[in-house]
Amino acid sequence: MKRFDFRNITVIVGAALFFALMMGKPFLPAWFRPYAHLSGFLVAAGMFGVVALQNKISTGLALPGRKNGKIVISRTKIVALIIILILAVLLPIFHLFKTY
Repeated sequence: MKRFDFRNITVIVGAALFFALMMGKPFLPAWFRPYAHLSGFLVAAGMFGVVALQNKISTGLALPGRKNGKIVISRTKIVALIIILILAVLLPIFHLFKTY
């Protein structure tokens, strides 16, 4: 059995939050319902980004695949992808705080 490390815990917590935001929309407060899917997307992007960054730091490979140099992703590109995905969702999320 694998030990629980940072990546496993990140996936478990992220998946639980993602599922709660995607499926729990009818049970959330009315003011938050329009932003539930955006928040779920933000949680999923953050979860996969953090796991990819941790994989890159610990093993040298961000994604599983060939080790012969055909698939090379630098830490900078991973961080840039995380920021791009988060920026796509941040404007509507900030609109939530500005409106209410």
